[in-house]
Amino acid sequence: MTLAELNKARRTHPYYIFLFCTIPYCWAKAKTLEEYKLVYTTVGPVVALLLSYFYINWKFRRNLWVEEKDTFVGDQIRKTLLEMVPDDLQITDDEKNRLSKEEIYRELTGVFWEAIDRSDRLRALKDHFYSNGIGYSTSLDVSIICWLAAVAYALASLPTRSAEFVWGSAVLMAISIASWLFVTPGRRARHLALSAEQLDLLRREQIEFVRTRFREIITAWRAKKAK
Repeated sequence: MTLAELNKARRTHPYYIFLFCTIPYCWAKAKTLEEYKLVYTTVGPVVALLLSYFYINWKFRRNLWVEEKDTFVGDQIRKTLLEMVPDDLQITDDEKNRLSKEEIYRELTGVFWEAIDRSDRLRALKDHFYSNGIGYSTSLDVSIICWLAAVAYALASLPTRSAEFVWGSAVLMAISIASWLFVTPGRRARHLALSAEQLDLLRREQIEFVRTRFREIITAWRAKKAK
């Protein structure tokens, strides 16, 4: 699977989750299998498309994914980053704190991707890393979207007194909880393992390139601060 295909999957998978979540509504509205198919192929895609559009641009969703990565994978990357800073730069504790938090952190982590693109083995590993990342982020999306849909169906069941909405809410809530408790931790562990493997290979194959680029960036950063 190419990176372009992976990026497309990352953008489109919320649509399919929302489409799945319309099943209880379609079932409640239909009296026969033919009616169900008609509603599912007309109303379902329209609702899923609109909701996925707003969801993808929803700040909470982006913040959750960023927080998830920073809490787990980010901590691993920050530690490796500081280990690769050349000793002759004599980085102080205050500078270490800034290097892992300020804008320069983005520049330094960008060096990792530069180094990865210089090696065929590292590029191959990057594809696996991105592929697992799609599954990782999807597990979070399943938790969020199914939870929201479960709440919506539970509220809708009150005025409509629809048993389908009650059952739909229960099933979607169960899926949300299962994804959060079982799927996400497994994907997270796999992501951390791939990240550690990637960083270890990078350290062994591209350490001199990384240190040279780090020296250039940190020297320029210090000079800018001194002005």
